[in-house]
Amino acid sequence: MASVTLSRELSELRRRFEKRWESIEEKSQLVGLELPKKELLWQKVADSYLNGFRCEYCGERLLVRDPVPPYKRSFSLDHKTSIWLGGNNAVENFAVVCTRCNIIKGTMKAETFTELVAMLKKHNPALLDRIFEEMYGGRLADKLSREEELTLESALWAISAKFQDRAWMPITCPVCQRAGKVGVVSQKFGSPRLVCLMCGSEFLMEDAENATSASG
Repeated sequence: MASVTLSRELSELRRRFEKRWESIEEKSQLVGLELPKKELLWQKVADSYLNGFRCEYCGERLLVRDPVPPYKRSFSLDHKTSIWLGGNNAVENFAVVCTRCNIIKGTMKAETFTELVAMLKKHNPALLDRIFEEMYGGRLADKLSREEELTLESALWAISAKFQDRAWMPITCPVCQRAGKVGVVSQKFGSPRLVCLMCGSEFLMEDAENATSASG
């Protein structure tokens, strides 16, 4: 019975891979890139499934069929270095990821985005879903940037600025400021306190306002 279930799931995964392959073909044609080797890319997806099927960015379990809209745990394929920023279609440049991470990452490099995800999961994990829901719902641009390579700090700042009307505030963290760094804070859900997404420090609004005024 287990082997029958495995065979069915792999068949469904292949079907979904074929749909994603159509998107890869369209995008590659648009920018004039040579296509990746299809069967090698499929093998990468199948190997991921057979070895735990976890997102390469956030580490959460992927689903062949995510039954819950907006399907954030469905598997997706992402260019580690975006083709918009010079990435290619080599199989090694693809990551097997969840839809949530693919949507949020945009054109960030894989290394930068992995740092960002680790930071958000450590200090305020609910924000990953909030960012995804806002982007999926069309209330935020689906890409943070196509014009520049985002650093970790600039990615945090860009996200914070886009959320400034939804419990995010692009203001300076006083702890990071004293250390000569840029820290971005957000309101902690259900609390009057703020949390820095760079260092994890918590403080009151007036402390952050004083730091922001001093930095200006």
